[in-house]
Amino acid sequence: MRILVGVDGSARSERALRWALREASARDAPVSVVHAFDVPGLRGPLDREVPLEDEHARARERVARMVARSGRRATAVPVDIEAVATTDRRSAAHVLLRRARHADLVVVGARGLGGFAGLLLGSVSQQVAAHARVPVAVIPGPASPGGANMYPRSVVVGVDGSAHATAALRWAVDHAAAHVLPVTAVYVHPPVPATLTAGIASGIDHAMLDKLWTHGHAEALEAIEDLVAKATAGVDVAVDSVAIPGTTPARRLLEHAAGHDGLLVVGSRGHGGFPGLLLGSVSLQCLHHGALPVVVVHG
Repeated sequence: MRILVGVDGSARSERALRWALREASARDAPVSVVHAFDVPGLRGPLDREVPLEDEHARARERVARMVARSGRRATAVPVDIEAVATTDRRSAAHVLLRRARHADLVVVGARGLGGFAGLLLGSVSQQVAAHARVPVAVIPGPASPGGANMYPRSVVVGVDGSAHATAALRWAVDHAAAHVLPVTAVYVHPPVPATLTAGIASGIDHAMLDKLWTHGHAEALEAIEDLVAKATAGVDVAVDSVAIPGTTPARRLLEHAAGHDGLLVVGSRGHGGFPGLLLGSVSLQCLHHGALPVVVVHG
């Protein structure tokens, strides 16, 4: 396994670096730290990388200090530092995406030095999460509500039977095994339709509604348990399967993760949405509103 982490000198990216080093230590994996920095006055294509010795040296020194501040975890695994001068801050995502082709996990801060105050997700992290073909961990900053805990005590994964969600489940189980954490697989299924609840006045009683909901709930839970059994075959990881009703899956997943102090793992897209989208609405909302680390897994 090889871990790639993008840094830009911000506090959020330093938290992402510490998270990446901890993950690398648990997996005995090397880490590549990439600092893509823009040089004022530089001209050329957005994805052009220009060798500037002085700027590179200063950038590498900044990153080396960040790694040193990370303490003993930095010395436990091989760390490679690369500084890349670019012509525009927006091309930082392109730099990371090119290097992500040779990585197994990409780690980024939720926001860096650019962007608008108050946003939890920056443009670089969103682009990387959308376009990388490997799992991407997005680490919130200290200013995020509840974002102080970078190292959750459990793993919560959203499942819906799609290929992306199944890949997310497998990643969650593998991560939990490396860190000796429990896993909760959560499926958010539609509640009893409003048309049925409105029918109470027309003779449908509460007992009938309960039976309809329980039947759907039981089927959903059975399907999840089947997925979990396949994902945990041969792996010693405790997985709890949960089916909960809701019309906004992202909100319910975030609530469940917060309630269980859990790292949230989601597939990049589920059964819903439009073909061709790289990030579905659920994964995008989780990234935008997550106060704890969120990992997006592509199927």
